Amino acid sequence: APAGSNIIAITSGTVTSTGFYGAGGFTVTVKSDNFTVSYCHVSPIFLVSTGQYVTKGSLIATVGPRNVYGVPNNPYKDENGYWTFTTDRDFKVVQLTDVHIGAGFMSHGKDLKALNAVAAMVTAEKPDLVVVTGDIAYPIPPQAGTDDNLASATMFASLMEQLGVYWTVTFGNHDTERYSDYNRAEIADFYENSGFKHCLFKSGPEDVDGYGNNIINIKNSKGEITQSIFTFDSHSYLRHDILGFGHGYENIRESQVEWYRENIEKLT
Repeated sequence: APAGSNIIAITSGTVTSTGFYGAGGFTVTVKSDNFTVSYCHVSPIFLVSTGQYVTKGSLIATVGPRNVYGVPNNPYKDENGYWTFTTDRDFKVVQLTDVHIGAGFMSHGKDLKALNAVAAMVTAEKPDLVVVTGDIAYPIPPQAGTDDNLASATMFASLMEQLGVYWTVTFGNHDTERYSDYNRAEIADFYENSGFKHCLFKSGPEDVDGYGNNIINIKNSKGEITQSIFTFDSHSYLRHDILGFGHGYENIRESQVEWYRENIEKLT
């Protein structure tokens, strides 16, 4: 049923509980004389309360969003378009950086080792979310044998989807080198619009510098935000060193700082 659809009591009885119950998400439970009925995946805006008597055919809840409320590994987009997880337990994040997938004939062996290491870590840790903070790609022709940075992104995305873990990325300098085949906008579009089931990457506001400026919220069963993860594009190289030979690295820009400040104030 579509989100917001009415849920009607199939029997009269007393509401014994309303709350978040694991895989059932937000649930309303009604006990009658003969049996107990649990209505799962309802909206967290409860229409009835514990101890209340409801009659058969009465409205007791509405359907939650398409993605199941309350299951940590099944996030949904909130009213602001931000991905949101719901859980009352600890939320585990695995942060990776500098995976450095070359995706060329010269880096094949190293690429396999890197991907196997990521797979082993994610499998062992079983995180709710994987965040890669820069440099999935390393398409340096003398070392990788290619400048196809999309191939690097594709290899990593395929692994994450096979592992079935939610993931997002921020860009580092190597993800879109000046001489790479694909620029930042194109790689951002690949992550955001390729239909990956578990990828939470968003390009971010158009009036904020960079790609991947985003917020992921974690709420408890009461609907309260308990944690917020901000991701930023740290850009690449300074203008006088566009190829990076002098290691002149860029920084977070003023528009990003202002975006962060505005959203922190909204959250608090």
